[in-house]
Amino acid sequence: YSASDFSGNTGFITRMVTVLDTAKPVITLIGNNPLIWYVHTPYVDPGHQVFDNYDTGLVATITGTVNTNVTGTYQLFFNVVDNSGDSAATVIREVIVVDTIKPVVTLVGPAVVTIDVYTSYFELGSTATDNYDNSLASVTIIGSVDTSVVADYELKYVVTDSENNTADTVIRTVKVVDRVAPVIVVHNPIIVERTQPKPNLADSVLYTDNYYPKSALTLSITESIDMQTEGYYTVEYVVTDPSGNSSAVAKGFVYVTGATGITSVVNNAAVNVYPNPSSTTAYVSLDFAREASVSIVVYNTVGQKVMEVNPEGSFTSRVVELNLANLQSGNYFIHVEGDNGVAIKKLIVTK
Repeated sequence: YSASDFSGNTGFITRMVTVLDTAKPVITLIGNNPLIWYVHTPYVDPGHQVFDNYDTGLVATITGTVNTNVTGTYQLFFNVVDNSGDSAATVIREVIVVDTIKPVVTLVGPAVVTIDVYTSYFELGSTATDNYDNSLASVTIIGSVDTSVVADYELKYVVTDSENNTADTVIRTVKVVDRVAPVIVVHNPIIVERTQPKPNLADSVLYTDNYYPKSALTLSITESIDMQTEGYYTVEYVVTDPSGNSSAVAKGFVYVTGATGITSVVNNAAVNVYPNPSSTTAYVSLDFAREASVSIVVYNTVGQKVMEVNPEGSFTSRVVELNLANLQSGNYFIHVEGDNGVAIKKLIVTK
């Protein structure tokens, strides 16, 4: 500024004007706040922006750390000062490090286990791994196996990690099965007169199973008996249980005779075989009420004649020796045949 009087004197004065910036910068975060971050993933901040009424290109200073190897909540502090010395309000970003990955359960051994009924079930176990929790609790097994009942059982394997993530359920199926075939025993052969009705063949066998009751078993009988024709007939028996196990074929005999049997001959007291079982020699003891002439024929279980002995003459009492040296182990049937009747006895040969 200057001023002059009429005498030509001039005076000067200066005003100092200072232009100031007193507005604080503003920090704006990019991305979510709080920010969810997954464990074991390197942290990269989504960034920020600084707005100032005067300065450009300002970048905030970030303090604080995020440990991505440990779950938890972390704070990062954003601060900036503009060139005029104006400090922005501190902005805080919360970073929450989380574990959302489920543990993984792996079975030891197969997913389907088959065991026999009445045996013990041995649990093969399982393993569990987790991306974060190094001290997982033991795997919990839900379910049980009743080895006394044939059925399919499901065992469920589950585990939860320290961050409350529960693994997908893994299932092992335990099949308790019956693989043992029924057992069938044929009684002494059946002797029936031609004039009589066909006998009930099921009454001549005894059969049992390790698991199922007799009422649940199925008895199959194969026969071709002609009640009008005298002779020996083979009957085959097979027993099947509900699990599909079938016994070995058991064979019995039916003798259709046209003559009325003499009680003293066909009665068990009239014919006796001993020792039974035997390995080398067996004896047939005959004790008739009156004299009779007989032949002794030995058959195997498929109806083949394997031995024949013809004692001489007629008699009421005699012991006949059978040499078993040429017979293999197994069941045989001794037929005592006479003109006044027939008797059949079972002989077991052991070697």
